[in-house]
Amino acid sequence: MCVAGYTAYMQRQQVRAAVWPILEFDSSNGPDINFTLSNKGVGPAIIRHIIVKVDDQPAKNWNEVLDRLLGPGKHRYSESDMSGHVLAPNESMTVFTPHDVEGNALTDRSNPLWVEMNKDRGRVPVEICYSSTLGECWTLRASGLRPARQLRPVVAQLHRRLHSSSSQRAFTLAGLDARLPYLWRQP
Repeated sequence: MCVAGYTAYMQRQQVRAAVWPILEFDSSNGPDINFTLSNKGVGPAIIRHIIVKVDDQPAKNWNEVLDRLLGPGKHRYSESDMSGHVLAPNESMTVFTPHDVEGNALTDRSNPLWVEMNKDRGRVPVEICYSSTLGECWTLRASGLRPARQLRPVVAQLHRRLHSSSSQRAFTLAGLDARLPYLWRQP
């Protein structure tokens, strides 16, 4: 009986290892300034929630991020929706690219906008809650210039319970109700 239990446990551990996603958030300044999200793990990453911040204060969208970094105004950029996305192993996506006034990606290092964005891209950290296909959940906390920290604060059972109830109640249970308006997720 003990051997059968141990064998089942070991098989479960092997399956978990075979579908383990590992996300990486990064920013680059060459050839253009951009922010990317990559899955370096062996299994798909299911993106559940994203919080993007500027100076550790949540932002509602990329336009608000640019308002805080560059000041209020009309900003040009391209973005990809991360929330609800499933990132395959070894898949990367550019999630945000600021543009100049003509609508071109920032590649000219003499452009004052390039200089400002390059200097300030480290002020944009993210928290990304994601799960494996087995329902195990992790949180990535990273900025484009600091090393990422993979945290596993939520076990699969708690994650399922949170997502089976209403959003407001779910995040109150998790102690995240103050951040609820800032979660970037699809309705």
